[in-house]
Amino acid sequence: AHSQLPTKNISNCVNCHMPLSGSIDIPHVSVHDHYIRKPLTQKEKEKIKVFVGLFSVNEKNPDDLTRAKAYIQQYSKFEQNKIYLDSAQTILKDKGMDLVKNIRPLLELCFIKQDYKKAIAYVNTLGEEKSLNIFFNKQSFDNENAWACYHVAESYYNTNEPQNSLKWFKKAVLLAPYNLDFRNKLGTALASLNEFSSAADEYQLILNQNPKMVSAYTNLGFVKLRQGFPQEAIRLYTIALKLNPDYEPLLLNLAGYYTFMKNKTQAISYLERILKKNPSNQKAKMALQQMKSMV
Repeated sequence: AHSQLPTKNISNCVNCHMPLSGSIDIPHVSVHDHYIRKPLTQKEKEKIKVFVGLFSVNEKNPDDLTRAKAYIQQYSKFEQNKIYLDSAQTILKDKGMDLVKNIRPLLELCFIKQDYKKAIAYVNTLGEEKSLNIFFNKQSFDNENAWACYHVAESYYNTNEPQNSLKWFKKAVLLAPYNLDFRNKLGTALASLNEFSSAADEYQLILNQNPKMVSAYTNLGFVKLRQGFPQEAIRLYTIALKLNPDYEPLLLNLAGYYTFMKNKTQAISYLERILKKNPSNQKAKMALQQMKSMV
């Protein structure tokens, strides 16, 4: 069964575009991991089993689409060897009717390789409206079309086209309303367009379904701060901190919160806490440099 999207509760907030104080702006970080991994169904696992290594165990001649998907899943789930992606790319033809047949694994391949412009080019070749309304319009047990929409949405999001990404995130959620990562990403897209009330609705819906999803608390806290409710923001951050005290996006947002509260010492402590565990976190490095340069 699939539920309808909730009615939006649009609040009248005079501080919806409230900037963080000082010269530092700690960015909103979307979800727990930029790369949302597509889970395998039992049927897909069986398909991979029939094509392991470079030969088929149970089928003498698996079709090209099965072979390509097996290579992609082998890379994504088991062994990050670039040769699997190259093999899938060689197999998947992308001209004429082959593009229609292979579009879903082609989009996944582009997503894995972060070739976002190529993914968008594929959609434009098929026709964006036709893709939205015809090619990716059916729900299924494996959410194949929802994942295709998510891959397109991410491609637009990562090429600075948030408005286009929004409609694709919405379609992914419409096709797979119980995928909370998709909803989290939709909330991020809404927040990036300053649609904070709608973003908050998405995050709240997530928490109603999963009260332990740290990324949703983190993102909702950010939205509440931007809406002008710092007390609600810190309440949400505190819950998230108890659930996962080492979650880096949360610690970044806490640094942003204390920057807004003009508590430089506390902001620096959270940034240093990140860098103690992960010295390569570039956002924390840059933020700490900015903080220490502030008068």
